[in-house]
Amino acid sequence: MNQKNDLSTSIAFYTMPQKGNSDNLVYEKNKCTNNASIKWDYDNWAPLVKNLTNSKTKCQIYFQKMYDDKYLYDLSPNNYDGTFNGAIVKDDNGKKGIFFDGTDDYIDIVDLPSTIDWNGGFTIEFEAKWLSLNSWSRIFDFGNGQANDNIFVANYGTNNSLNFDSRYGDTSRGNSTANAAITLKETAYFKINIYKNNELIFTKTYNVTDYLNNINRTENFLGKSNWTADKYFNGYIYYLKILDKNNNLILWYNVDNN
Repeated sequence: MNQKNDLSTSIAFYTMPQKGNSDNLVYEKNKCTNNASIKWDYDNWAPLVKNLTNSKTKCQIYFQKMYDDKYLYDLSPNNYDGTFNGAIVKDDNGKKGIFFDGTDDYIDIVDLPSTIDWNGGFTIEFEAKWLSLNSWSRIFDFGNGQANDNIFVANYGTNNSLNFDSRYGDTSRGNSTANAAITLKETAYFKINIYKNNELIFTKTYNVTDYLNNINRTENFLGKSNWTADKYFNGYIYYLKILDKNNNLILWYNVDNN
């Protein structure tokens, strides 16, 4: 499913896609000669030059698509891409977001492999706007079906509390709720830290017996639950980022390069 486009260029003379470009390209990585390195300045949309050893140092800068008509691309190195099913990228007052109509829109994410270590701890970051509080509607739900090794974030029932849950098989391992965390029609940033052994996990701490299964998860969605009784998400998801305990990207979806 990986349809990413690579562009290569030189630090001395280059033509780069502009910020907010119509091709939906965003910085991916770079490769430099002479053991040099650069960092990308997203605000100024330019490389920050570091450790250039001489005038002959050259760097290739790679860009990749954030999305196209069919696919949502993972901006991490892992290529956990998704397929649009009704959901669309839409302008929301000058900010691009993935719009879900709350009826049947969702994004289907590829299988997430057993090599992801969920047990060491992880961080969830996302920016979203709820337009309505459909029952147990999901920002995401990763698992193998209903009550089957799920990891998910949802609104609690039909109220405005934010719920995180993780399952070992069908047993809940880390269920936590932040009361009144959601304001309808308001864009908000959320960060959930999930750690183990007496370190912060939202409002709960994992105990040594609270391990999750590091297994292949095949039913992975944005905007849709693995529970058939739950409703679809209605609103916008602007980005979702999940990092491991060392702050390495597990996955990252973003649709706005402005």
